[in-house]
Amino acid sequence: MNRSQGSVLNTSDELNNERRDSNMGIVVLLAFGWAVSVYGLPVRFAAAFALLSFLLGLLSAEVVLSAITALINFLFAAAYFYLIERYASNVLTYLLIMFIGALAWGISPIWLAA
Repeated sequence: MNRSQGSVLNTSDELNNERRDSNMGIVVLLAFGWAVSVYGLPVRFAAAFALLSFLLGLLSAEVVLSAITALINFLFAAAYFYLIERYASNVLTYLLIMFIGALAWGISPIWLAA
């Protein structure tokens, strides 16, 4: 194997790692959403979600970038969790909000990159 093939493999591995991180973010978001539907307190769970994203962001980015990302995550999560709490009694609407919110969370990096 020559060097060019090795760099393609590294790029593919990095892409797979980004996908895995994005998928884990969706799983964590859904878990927090479920917790909001059970316990209420959407703003507190949004703050916890933002804090978690900030702390994990510190591992791979600068403090300012992590803080901006955490703020965006807080705003999205607060709106998402509010809707989940508001419509938790209607199962169909609740599941629709959970699905569309998770889908938007997974697709939003693609929209922002374009």
